[in-house]
Amino acid sequence: MALRLNKDVFTRHQEQSQVEKEFTVMLVDDEEKNLDAISMVLQKDYNLILAHDGVEALEKISSLPPGQDIHLIIADQRMPRLTGVGLFSQTKEILPDAVRILLTGFSDADAMIGSINEGQVYKFLMKPIEPHDLRVSVQRCLEWRALRLENVQLVISLKKRVDEVENLVESFEKFVPRQFLNRIASEGIQNVKNFPIGRAEIGYVTILFADIRSFTTLSESMAPQEVLDFLNSLFHRLSAPVHEHHGFVDKFMGDAIMALFDSSPGEEQVQAANAMRAAIGMLESLEDFNATRIASGKEPVRIGIGIHTGPVIIGTVGVEARMDLTVLGDSVNIAARLEQLNKQHGTSIIASSKTRELVGDTFQLEWQDLGEITIRGRTGSISVCAASAKL
Repeated sequence: MALRLNKDVFTRHQEQSQVEKEFTVMLVDDEEKNLDAISMVLQKDYNLILAHDGVEALEKISSLPPGQDIHLIIADQRMPRLTGVGLFSQTKEILPDAVRILLTGFSDADAMIGSINEGQVYKFLMKPIEPHDLRVSVQRCLEWRALRLENVQLVISLKKRVDEVENLVESFEKFVPRQFLNRIASEGIQNVKNFPIGRAEIGYVTILFADIRSFTTLSESMAPQEVLDFLNSLFHRLSAPVHEHHGFVDKFMGDAIMALFDSSPGEEQVQAANAMRAAIGMLESLEDFNATRIASGKEPVRIGIGIHTGPVIIGTVGVEARMDLTVLGDSVNIAARLEQLNKQHGTSIIASSKTRELVGDTFQLEWQDLGEITIRGRTGSISVCAASAKL
C-alpha cells in the first residue's frame, strides 16, 4: 500500500527545511513506489540507503564503509525472503544504536506484538502514512536516539566518576582510616576540606599500643633502607591481626603502633575482646617473623603491648593549612603507659582491669594480677594485669 503523499506539502517543507544531513536512514520496502514516496519526504533532510527487501538490507549493512553508521531503519513488515521483524532482530547486535520503525497494516497485529521484543521496534506506523506524520515520527525517533545515547554517556561518566571517588577513598584510607572518616566525615569525604579545626566527638574505645623493644640497638647496625624495610615488614605482620579482629591502625609512631577498636554503644565487651585477640595474634605473627630472622642468623625481635578501654576525644587538631585526625584523652595515656610497664615486669601484654573485666570469659587467657599503678600526671591509681594465651 503506497504512502499517501501530498506533493504541495512536501515542496513547502523542502523550502523551509534547513536541517543538515547528519543522520543516515535506511528504507526497506519491496514496493518501489513506496520507496520512492518515502524518499521524496526524507531525502532533503537525511542521507538515505534504499533496499528492496530484508536480505538486501543486510547485505548493504555488511558492506558499509568503516565509520559509517545507520541511525534509523524504516522497514515494511510484509516482504519476501525476510520480514521487517526478521530484519530488525538480525540487526540488533550489528546496529545496536539504530532506531527502528515498522510499517504495518491492520492485518499485521501479531507481528507488531512479537516485534516489540524480537526486533526492538521503537515505533509502528500504520499504512497509508501521511508525509507530515512520517517526518514527525522520524524526527522524534532520532531525538529519542540522541537522548538515549546521551543517557548512556552520562551513565558511563557517572560510573567513571564513582570509580574515581572510590579510588580517592581507597587512597585517602592509606592515611586516614575509614573508621575515622565514618566518625568525622559521616556526610562524605567530599567535605573534608571544609572540616573545622577542633571538630570532635566523644567515643568509647579500646586502645592498643605496641612497641618494638630495643629498636635503637637493632637499627644501629642497619642502613637507612634496611631500617625502613624492617619496619614495614614487621608493621605489615603486626597490623594484620588488628584488621582481622575489626580494629584499625590509628598511626605508626616511629617503632610503635597505636590501634583502636571502636564499636557501637553497648558493644564494649566485643571491642575489648577483639583487642585482646589482636594482641595474641600479634605475638603469634611475631613468632613467624622471628623464625625467619633466626634462620638467617639475626636476633629475634620482642614487642610490648598495652591495652585499655575508656572514653576518648576523637577530633581534628592543627591549623587551616595542615590538620590531623587524632584520638586524645586520659585513656590514650593509660594504654601507652601500660605498654611501657612490660619492660619492668618482663611481660608482653599488660591490660587494665577495665579491659579485663570487659573481656571476662569471652575466650581463654592466662591472667596475672600486677596490682595498682599510678600514671604520671594523673591522680589516683588503676589495677593492671598481664595476659597471655592459655596453653
